[in-house]
Amino acid sequence: MRRVLRCPIADSRLELLSITEEHRPKAGDRGAAGGSRRLSTEVMTRGRALPLLALITGFILYGSLHPFTFRPLPDGVALHDALVAAWRAAPVSRGDVLANLLLYAPFGLLVAIVLPGWRPAARIAAATAAAFLLSVSIEVAQLHDTGRTSSGWDVLCNTFGALIGAVLAGFGAARGLGEPPTVRDPVALTLLLAWFGYRLHPYLPSMDLQTWRDNLKPLLLTPVFEPVRTLALAAAWISVALLAEAALGRRAARLLVPLGMVGALAAEVLIPGKRLTTAEVVAVGFALPAATLLRGRSPTPAVMVAVMLGAVLAERLEPFDFSASREFGWLPFASLLGGSRDAGLAAILGKTFLFGSLLWWLLRAGARLPLATATTATVVLAGSLAQTRIPGRSAEITDTLLVLALALLIRAYPVTAPERCAASWRDRAAMALARRRRRRRRIA
Repeated sequence: MRRVLRCPIADSRLELLSITEEHRPKAGDRGAAGGSRRLSTEVMTRGRALPLLALITGFILYGSLHPFTFRPLPDGVALHDALVAAWRAAPVSRGDVLANLLLYAPFGLLVAIVLPGWRPAARIAAATAAAFLLSVSIEVAQLHDTGRTSSGWDVLCNTFGALIGAVLAGFGAARGLGEPPTVRDPVALTLLLAWFGYRLHPYLPSMDLQTWRDNLKPLLLTPVFEPVRTLALAAAWISVALLAEAALGRRAARLLVPLGMVGALAAEVLIPGKRLTTAEVVAVGFALPAATLLRGRSPTPAVMVAVMLGAVLAERLEPFDFSASREFGWLPFASLLGGSRDAGLAAILGKTFLFGSLLWWLLRAGARLPLATATTATVVLAGSLAQTRIPGRSAEITDTLLVLALALLIRAYPVTAPERCAASWRDRAAMALARRRRRRRRIA
């Protein structure tokens, strides 16, 4: 007697498919249905993009005009002469150029998205013009802002970055998508880009053999085992492997994740200022089989919540020296704006991945967005308060605000818990046995 195994999720999908077939428009109605679907998609996308656009614009204004201490131009200096001098000024550093490109790319993309009904070329032109006007206005304001420097390079980089983002949005509109080409999980892809942006910074490899030798010395000449850093890096790489599967699919992740790990290790050797350590090599060697073991298993989200919670706490409390004492900083981005742009950009990318991963895994474990956001923000804020006792750490409110910004991104592109079949373990074992038998028959 043959036993029939049923899965409630599969049954519900079949019922939904049958309902959809009944209400599917006929051939004559295909154009009208496609147009209505495209319009509804554009309206929905515009509603998602507007709060993100407001957030990005506010961040640009805050980061460009801080510390907001304005004063008139020096005596005898005309506005025209000051603008000409600013236009001829050279860029400060590679990090400054890169930060301007990365900051305005999402601005251009979002401006193009919030213009439903416009042609792709018009979206690109409008987004680029908006970025140009915003950048020029900020540069003029910086002429009166104490401690800030105006530069024509900033206007060029900002406009070009917005153009790149607008082209991506225009490409999606040209394909009738109403938004840029999407992946399975945009939030997971954003976290992956933040991680590899953090690992590969400052993005310029060197062909100098002496640089390669210097970067290999910590691994070959003075290897030191750092258990806390090793476990934190392994947790991050495990999360990367599983995020890649959620964003790109299992088949692509199996190919790209090992390549990404090897590429990140190679970057530690090729990029000046990096160092390849024992912790990084051991972490990659442990993370790949661990991610393979966790892939597709039901307890994975709960396990990863605990793993990423440990990684966040390790990052917050490192180097576990509580001998200092200073006040907590309530001014957002004070250490970023007052220090090196290169170091600040790398720190923001690394924290975006770390805090975003914890938030993402909480949602995958079944928590609602308000609860997941409150949990992550509480952990991060507690770590920031503890940093008032740790030497060399920036104890300020910035990291908590970063968590809230990530929650706003996730609200636009919701993360849901994975579906699970309600079949018992006996049914799953019987289904696996049936699959093996069918495979043997095909081979025979």
